Amino acid sequence: MVNKDQLKSYIQKVVFSGISQVQSLLREQSPYIYSHMEFPYIRKKENGFDEISKHYIVGGPKDYSSLFEKSSNLLDINTIEGFEEYLVLLNSDDYFKKVFSYRGFLDDDLFMLGARKLVINLIEAYIHNYGTDSELKAENFYELYEPIEKFIFSDRLYYDIYIPILFTKFEFEEYIVSEDEGIEIVKMDENIQLSRTLIQQHGSPISSSVLNGATHALKLKGFFIEGDRSYFDTNQQFLDSTGYPLDKINAFFNSMRIRTFVNELGYAQLLAIPVGWTNQYKAFLSSIFGTTIRAYPKEFENYYWLRDDFTTIDKPQAEEVSNLFNGFDIGNNKKTNACQSKIKYVHTT
Repeated sequence: MVNKDQLKSYIQKVVFSGISQVQSLLREQSPYIYSHMEFPYIRKKENGFDEISKHYIVGGPKDYSSLFEKSSNLLDINTIEGFEEYLVLLNSDDYFKKVFSYRGFLDDDLFMLGARKLVINLIEAYIHNYGTDSELKAENFYELYEPIEKFIFSDRLYYDIYIPILFTKFEFEEYIVSEDEGIEIVKMDENIQLSRTLIQQHGSPISSSVLNGATHALKLKGFFIEGDRSYFDTNQQFLDSTGYPLDKINAFFNSMRIRTFVNELGYAQLLAIPVGWTNQYKAFLSSIFGTTIRAYPKEFENYYWLRDDFTTIDKPQAEEVSNLFNGFDIGNNKKTNACQSKIKYVHTT
């Protein structure tokens, strides 16, 4: 296995050399730089559920990785100082052929694509996080690289599950539902809000206006994946909804329905938020993974997001919900689980 510290020093050299070349190019030529397409941005709304839209062609952050594309004829990552030594080091270990594979398919072209993309992605992330004129500081590089290092080398990749709670307001930032099981209600930060807009299945009938309608999420901690991982296809492991603890998730939402006497509750996304690792960045955003699911009432699709009044939960109500949820014997009581399934069916059809 390649020595982690050696690989880190080789990648740092390539990244710093690449940033220096980008800085020189920007000073000397002022080239046109393409924008990131379909990049999310937030527009505040008075009803409390922000509209998260996308820059489809222009308006998004600059895509500095485009400077390294062959069609630009501007920068060539293959000639950047340190790249050849970095490539030789990767080639010395077959493990990286697996890391840069796609759904089990190993190929020299895929390997080269991954080796190039990894360092170009770090170059761009550094520029977005610290500025085009920033000094080259080792601590800044480590902050961005160490999550990728964990992705490459860690035996287990831990993640938390977030379930955005649709069209429900909470009068608190966070609330512990079950300390023993690591379950909380939390307010999603801006990075999660932006990143989760990228989690939508192609051809999904779920409107973005429905997906946007959440400020808080149910958070379940302590999950992990292990074994082979792919730089290009990490999300594949999080696309199947049956891989999430749906019984537990539905028990929570049913507890909310029972304690609030409100039927109009539900969710549309299952998110996996990496804990301390990422495979790559999109400008200044880290990767998150997940899938969409229609687990909400039909009313949500009938311009529900234009309303002014929504279900509101305060701390006393959250405590009642938690007490009821913690009383469910999930996985052991077949009668309770059958009841859960029936309640979910009633409220999503």
